[in-house]
Amino acid sequence: MTEDKMIKNLTESAKMEHIRNGIRYLLSGSIEKVVNIHKGNLKYISSLEMDESMEKDEFLEGGAGKLLIKYFKYMYENFPDELSYQFINFPLKYKIYKILGFSYEFVKKDFENNFEIKNKECFWNNCKYFFKYFEDLTDEYIKNYKLYSNNFLMKLGILIVVKNIEVVNRGEEKSENEIKVLDNIFVNYIWNKINENGITIMFERYLDAGNFKKYFQSMEKLDIKKTRKYLEKKFFEIIIENQQISKIVNEGIKLLIMFSNIEFSSTINNYHYCNKLFEKIIKNFKKYDFSQGQKIYLLVNYGINTIFENFEHSEIMYNLFRDTIREDLKNIKKILDYNLDENKWEYSFLLHFLIRENLIDEDEKNRFLKKSEKILIESLKEIFKMKSWKWQIAEFRNLDFLKEDEINWGNIHIDCLGNKSAVILEKKDKIILSLFKYSNMYKKVFQFLTNCIKKVNLFKDLFTKYSILYGIDDLGLIMDELWSYDFPISFINEKYFEYMKKIRNNDENNRIWIKFLHKHEKELYESFENDEISNESVDNYIKILYSKDIGFDYVKLAELLVKSERHAENEIEEILKNQMDKEKVRCKVEEIAKEQDNAIGYIAQKLMKHWNNVKAQEGIENLIDSKDIIKYADSLCLEKHEENAVFNTEVDYNSVRMKDNSQRVPSKLIKYYISEYILSNDIKSIEICNKIEEISQIEDLRKFIEKIFERWKVHKFNPKYKNIFVPLIRTASLEQISEMIGVVDMLVSEYNKIALAAYGIRVLTLRKEVKEIGILLNGFSLNYKDKRIRVAADEALEIIAEREGITRDELNDILVPNFDFEMDRSKIFEYGTKKIKVLLNINEEPQKLLLYDENNKIIKSFPRINKKKNNISAILEKHKKEIKYIKKQLRGISIVQKNSLLKAFFTQRKWTVEKWNEIFIKNPVMQKYAMLLIWKEIDDKNKIINTFRYTKNGTFETINGKEYKLDKNNYINLLYLPEIPDNEQEYWKEYFKDNKLNQPISQLNMPIYKLEEENQEKIEILDYNNKEFLAKELRKQNLKLNFEANSGNDGMVYGNHYYDEKSNITVIILTTPFFPREYSKNLQIEKIIFFKNNVSIQYENILQSQDVKPLKLKEVPDRVISVACYMAEVLIGIEKQKNKRK
Repeated sequence: MTEDKMIKNLTESAKMEHIRNGIRYLLSGSIEKVVNIHKGNLKYISSLEMDESMEKDEFLEGGAGKLLIKYFKYMYENFPDELSYQFINFPLKYKIYKILGFSYEFVKKDFENNFEIKNKECFWNNCKYFFKYFEDLTDEYIKNYKLYSNNFLMKLGILIVVKNIEVVNRGEEKSENEIKVLDNIFVNYIWNKINENGITIMFERYLDAGNFKKYFQSMEKLDIKKTRKYLEKKFFEIIIENQQISKIVNEGIKLLIMFSNIEFSSTINNYHYCNKLFEKIIKNFKKYDFSQGQKIYLLVNYGINTIFENFEHSEIMYNLFRDTIREDLKNIKKILDYNLDENKWEYSFLLHFLIRENLIDEDEKNRFLKKSEKILIESLKEIFKMKSWKWQIAEFRNLDFLKEDEINWGNIHIDCLGNKSAVILEKKDKIILSLFKYSNMYKKVFQFLTNCIKKVNLFKDLFTKYSILYGIDDLGLIMDELWSYDFPISFINEKYFEYMKKIRNNDENNRIWIKFLHKHEKELYESFENDEISNESVDNYIKILYSKDIGFDYVKLAELLVKSERHAENEIEEILKNQMDKEKVRCKVEEIAKEQDNAIGYIAQKLMKHWNNVKAQEGIENLIDSKDIIKYADSLCLEKHEENAVFNTEVDYNSVRMKDNSQRVPSKLIKYYISEYILSNDIKSIEICNKIEEISQIEDLRKFIEKIFERWKVHKFNPKYKNIFVPLIRTASLEQISEMIGVVDMLVSEYNKIALAAYGIRVLTLRKEVKEIGILLNGFSLNYKDKRIRVAADEALEIIAEREGITRDELNDILVPNFDFEMDRSKIFEYGTKKIKVLLNINEEPQKLLLYDENNKIIKSFPRINKKKNNISAILEKHKKEIKYIKKQLRGISIVQKNSLLKAFFTQRKWTVEKWNEIFIKNPVMQKYAMLLIWKEIDDKNKIINTFRYTKNGTFETINGKEYKLDKNNYINLLYLPEIPDNEQEYWKEYFKDNKLNQPISQLNMPIYKLEEENQEKIEILDYNNKEFLAKELRKQNLKLNFEANSGNDGMVYGNHYYDEKSNITVIILTTPFFPREYSKNLQIEKIIFFKNNVSIQYENILQSQDVKPLKLKEVPDRVISVACYMAEVLIGIEKQKNKRK
């Protein structure tokens, strides 16, 4: 180690710069004393770790070693306590203490107080070096061990092990007296653990297979009751590894494993820990010859949670219970009997096996059940004494109603007001579930908990647990059994919805569930009316039972409307719109509209209005004659239409002529036309208003509406009249529509009416001209500064894409203007005698415009002209504005196309040859993408025919510069490099390099994951784990690459995911969880894993979804793995660095 590195290690962890500088100056000799340092700042500033080179004597004689000695000396003289803290994990310190002659008082204090050593190896070396350089102190400690207690006794036990192992390693005999001390510490520790667990009698009768209690009788009692968990763990690890050091330790090793609470802990029940518990139980059962009683102790205390929380290993653990019980039935019955007498209710789980496997007679069964039931009832009484349980009728709190044969569960209602109480109750449900089929009392308790307890999610994953406990795999049978035990249908449904989240084949399971519900429709509908139904359940009922007509009563869906949240209200509204022709549904909706004076009532009113409009529409559709239209519209006119005819004192409502003659459209009708839109709450065209437009002279109507708009402007654009935008945009010419840019600018900059401007942008979706309107919206989406305007334009584009039945990417293809460039990517601008050629420069990203004069020389801008020639100056100014506009649009097109092409690359989107030519060749602006990317021609089975690029001279070129023609019957998509042979890959790489062609997306540099042999069986990519990035980057890149956020049910985000349709595989990148608005939070990539199908997963509990197994990497196509790698590299900034290097 160099001197500089030593100084860095001694200073870099200090939080304050002046401390770091002070230590540097001290070590370099610039100062003799560090000032202005509080000792509290010095406790944890050293990150120095010991390596093998430091163990050699010459290390301390070198420059780095001398600096370290200097530092130790200075700290000892000025900050001795802080010195000890700083070097907790640096065993070599004892050698330095010895060299520098530090006092024994200091050395002892250091050794006795430092327990938080980071790992077992470091702990071992700490004791080893202490013993090596302070053997006399080591002997003194061991000799006087009775003077010590608790933590230091544990450390002393470790010191004895280390000393004697080291002595044996150098060829000497271990000390039998010291081993006796270790034995006494070890036996005391085991004894105290048994006492702590309150199982002294249980131990003597059923757990002491090797008569270990004889050592308890002969031991000298030590004070070892209060020890730190961390130190116990180190003691456990070192004893386990060196158990042969003593006969007594070797005999007691199984007891150490059982009682130390280190190898096993029942305090954590999550999937990850239960997985470890399972592995540890299996490993230890194979390694050690536990007695039946010992195995049952471990299984009951630690194996039950594995059965109920880790479904991957549930069956194996269940069978292990069963087989262990069968080893000695007589002994098991004794163990069960004893523990039930001791109120150890968890041992009731053994009773499940004894009854299910017919291992006990009827009398024994009833006797054991009676004991178990008594413990259960008493424990429930204790739980319900807690103040956090609110009983609607307090007299039920004593649970005496459970003694009755017939119980009306509707009379009993309990709310839980505290999370802690809920958790305590939840711990009971495992054994209740395991015995309810065998005991009437357990069944009643089960029914009580499911019918009467509110706001507590009991019996989680019921269907899966039921299958494990009772050996029933048929989902329909499980539902039928639960129904036969009188469980409420709402409870069965809630448990089914839980089950849905963790399984794949939802279509088949939904079919089974629907069949079950059809058998119990009456009770289902009663639950809609009477039970508390969660928002999630309402969503599921809507999605599965009512999104398609599968025979369920839509009147009951209307009843569900009353219990739904806002997003579900809208879904129900949309479904009921198509059911309003049914009289019973209509009557129910009308009833809700009258009874509910809230948002639900408003939706019901809207549904009734929709129905009236549908009926009215039927009458409107057949209206052709203008007289009939006027007569019909006149019949609809009400007083409200007169009142809402805006600005009727300022604008002439009698100025619109009829289309087929010079007569005026009645002003009453025009007032109806305007007021219907003003009164509307939605962006929509109104059929009768469309008919009025049909009979009107369009120019007159346009001018009239423009006057209305001008008066609205005078009144400072009162938002109350925002739907003026609808007739304004519906009747405008395309030239007038383009003026919306100016309208939006005016509303935003002059009037600060941003929300109103955004509304006007959304109204543009009423126009049918996809390309023209789309290009206008695209301009807002890409180039407008205000986010709300961009969002509104983006939403409008989504609406147009959905209306036209195309994807957003397909819409983007259509929306690229050609700006009137010729096929050779040039455009001529003329003014006066000047003729300037403008050429698209494809090598720039975004594309730049190159201007050429008449001599074909590049110029920076349009040449000036004589200002006196006003008409020519105006043309020039127009050209300049056009160039500025094109440049701005090209920047936006570049952003959209890069994102769109990346998606196309990853999704392997394909175009027909005809469509591809239309998009990428016939539009000069898009030609650069045909030239700078490598494309492949494929047949209808996705087989590659050839790879090619487009050239500047208008031909297609393939490998080795050969000219190529496309077959109009084939398809085109982007090439993924590993799809072609190595020699062809190299050709294209060299071609682009030699011709200095820069690709708009990293097609040739895309990360390609090479799956090595040793990674074939792995389920995750480890290359990017723990790499950091900002949360805002995740949100930004999701939009670009079609990834979606992993939203947990707890409101947090857990990274992102992407579904690849071609391979039917979902890519999941798990990250540090964060809340959606924590954009500046630093995140880390935690896992990159893959699943078959477009799975629905609880991301906060992803590895608990045992019915959805991650794929092995060998099962995932290279292209899909590359998608994941590319996203990871984009997130952590590697891709950006690559682009900078290009």
